[in-house]
Amino acid sequence: MAFSEEHCRAWLGEHAPGEHLVSYLVTQTWAPQNTHAVGLDTNLHFSGTEIVRDKAAELGLLEENKVGLFEDKTFLALTQGRIIYGSRNWRDRPKKLLHAAPAEDFAIHWVDEDYGAGTHLRHLLLDFGGGAWRTDRVGLRAMKQNTAEKHNVEPFFAALGDRAHQIA
Repeated sequence: MAFSEEHCRAWLGEHAPGEHLVSYLVTQTWAPQNTHAVGLDTNLHFSGTEIVRDKAAELGLLEENKVGLFEDKTFLALTQGRIIYGSRNWRDRPKKLLHAAPAEDFAIHWVDEDYGAGTHLRHLLLDFGGGAWRTDRVGLRAMKQNTAEKHNVEPFFAALGDRAHQIA
């Protein structure tokens, strides 16, 4: 089963009545991302995971304000006024509301990483504003298959405009 715009719209109707979907992004951690505290220097600054965690430390984001702890399969829904972060169930359907924030407070910082063998991920730092944040990932390619379209990557980043920042 694939996550779909229709499922996202129906879920928004229940969890955010009156909000109208602009775009969505299907995200997932795939495997536990490192659990050391933000700002703890591990001397591992070459992976996408470490790069976005370094960015979180640079922005002064604190571990106690991290949202969606222990959630692996997630999604973002952008409406005219809000960014809504939710979990997905095993059937790839929207499940529960994890966090919501004003859209104008939201920013996403990202870096792409090529894992070889045709696998390419975009590592994300989701900054919801007010100190709330989360690191996540979205697949761009898996085993040489384009997964960016399935995850709605380009339309979502286009809808964010200048709220999406590539980490140099």
